[in-house]
Amino acid sequence: MKRGFVLFLLILQTLIAAAQQNPTALLKVKIDSLEKALSKSKGDKSKIAKIYQDLGMIYQMNDDSENALKNFQEGLKLYEELKNNQQAASLYTAIGKMYFDRRDNNKALEYYRKAQNVVQQLNDQKEITKLNLLIAEAHEQKGDLRTAREYNLRALESAENMRDEKLTSNALSNLGDVFMKLGSYQDALQYTLRSLEIKRGEGDKAGMAHVLTTMGEIYTKLGQYEKANGYFQEGLQLAQQINARQLQLNLYLSLFEYHESKKEYQKALEYHKDYVALKDSLFNIARDRQMNELAVRYESAKKERENLELQQKITEDQAAIQSKNQLLVATGIGAIVLLVFGLWILRDNQKLKQLNALHQKDELEIKRKNEELEKQQEEILKRQEQINQTKAELEKQKEELELKSEQLQFAYEAINDTNAELRQQKEAMKQQNTELRHKNLQIMESIRYAKDIQEVLLPSEKRMQEAFQEYFILSRPKDIVSGDFYWLSQKEIDGSKKTILVTADCTGHGVPGALLTIIGGNILNQLINERNMSKPEEILQTLNDNFVATLQQEESQIGDSMDISLCIIDHQQKEVAFSGAKTPIFYVQNGEIHELKGSPRHIGGLHRQRKRNVAFTTTTFSIAAPTTLYMISDGFYHQFGGRPFRKFMRDNFKKLLLEVSDKPLANQKELLETHLDHWMQDTDASLSPFPQIDDILVVGVKI
Repeated sequence: MKRGFVLFLLILQTLIAAAQQNPTALLKVKIDSLEKALSKSKGDKSKIAKIYQDLGMIYQMNDDSENALKNFQEGLKLYEELKNNQQAASLYTAIGKMYFDRRDNNKALEYYRKAQNVVQQLNDQKEITKLNLLIAEAHEQKGDLRTAREYNLRALESAENMRDEKLTSNALSNLGDVFMKLGSYQDALQYTLRSLEIKRGEGDKAGMAHVLTTMGEIYTKLGQYEKANGYFQEGLQLAQQINARQLQLNLYLSLFEYHESKKEYQKALEYHKDYVALKDSLFNIARDRQMNELAVRYESAKKERENLELQQKITEDQAAIQSKNQLLVATGIGAIVLLVFGLWILRDNQKLKQLNALHQKDELEIKRKNEELEKQQEEILKRQEQINQTKAELEKQKEELELKSEQLQFAYEAINDTNAELRQQKEAMKQQNTELRHKNLQIMESIRYAKDIQEVLLPSEKRMQEAFQEYFILSRPKDIVSGDFYWLSQKEIDGSKKTILVTADCTGHGVPGALLTIIGGNILNQLINERNMSKPEEILQTLNDNFVATLQQEESQIGDSMDISLCIIDHQQKEVAFSGAKTPIFYVQNGEIHELKGSPRHIGGLHRQRKRNVAFTTTTFSIAAPTTLYMISDGFYHQFGGRPFRKFMRDNFKKLLLEVSDKPLANQKELLETHLDHWMQDTDASLSPFPQIDDILVVGVKI
């Protein structure tokens, strides 16, 4: 029995593969395989669940979502009863994808989370990452873009930790889509470019086509039409090479919108025609698949009906043959009697012979005429068949002409409707552009005013000159306002004059990052200037507690954080006490550069804190010899550029500091800025010069 069932499963798997090439085989697989399997399984729930799962896959391949979902759910019930968590998770995911395709995002998320609970218990990091991507896509389709961004970032972090290039590129691509919808086009470019580089390396043409479409849409939004067109055309070529019809459909629509935005209405109309034609083709393929399934059902019913008719005819023919045999026997007996009687008559009357001869001649003539009539009748039937065939062909041609006429009329009406919609969209876009320009001006004025306020809150040039004879500050916000800041205080502590210098890098950049700098600066003022705290590690721990409390991170979902370096310079004792959170400092003495690393944790950001219980520590070093101190954010050495295209990296930044350290500090700033500009401009990336990806801050002082 076991061998028979194994053989059945092998046949079923073969039919599954065949169903991909011949969708009409689906119903036969469903009827034959399920009935035989269920009859042979004898209550083996594991085998029955596997059959339901395979049948669901067959229905899914043939776009029969109702039957696919029904079979997946039957299999899921059995796997849950058997406590087969791994297979149950697989079906949770499959069902979630089907609800996602139906745009029932809440149902999709319900099943994705069930699958996530299982794979987390199994500690399957790869499946956890895949589910984070699926959950992100559902939230994106639902319109919850910020939640989609968070799940994509989680997926990116775990994919990079696993060094899984495919999952990494998918997460980057998804983040590009989300940031584009959020209107953060530079962030979207950053992620899509990284995704494209990976997908090119893997030869993933379908993934490349999707990313190229996104990049074309981003550049269209930015008004860089030539670049946008280049990416669209490259994506379309790839989609056509691999016959990815859905991707082609998306690209035709994007090219239509692109040419419409450029007011190239003739080109826009051509791509709209291509879009409509391909969409109709995909609809016809789906319709043909349904017709094939109906044909299978019709042929099966027709054969059953013909078999019944044939059986009935055989029964009737057998009865007729038996009746004819009885008639032949009776006829034979009668013929013998007649023959005897005829001989008697012939013998009695010679004239009967002559009459028989004449009768035979008449019969031959009648037979000849009957044969001629039969030939004429056959000829008439043939001509009638030809007439009927010609009539059927004419009817078919008439129907085809009527159908084509309807299609042409529909196409003509669709073009007229499209032209009217295009004119309406054009007017609406003009109005929207006017409103957007006005709102953009207002927003930019507000941000510029915020920049002035932020600069006032930073240490003034006079205060910096009082603290240090020679210094420089290299500050480059990614946007107008910055999420990086520096802070200064001079105090007499324990009878000794001390200078407290801080640099900090807050989560994000732009306005959100700038708000965090104000919070961080205010807390530092309270701790150092008002409460007179003087131990670096205690200052950072209290700063962390106050930062968490201010943002209510114990109760809220706000995950922002701060990376910071804090140095207390004791001018009388000739030493520096340093404590840091995720950020190093560098100092040069006697022609050698030294690096001190901070503690491996952030200030705030509870949900990002894997090492939240690690204590902050303080490190001291002597400044008896002439010392140049550099305090930084990570923006400089994380910047992309160069040949080959990559990040600048911390070791290269450390070497650069050593190279310029013997120059006056004002010249050092110029050399660092020149090197950074060259790195971003002289690159072999597809985008050149490559945009700045983060706020940049470097503070250098001579002690």
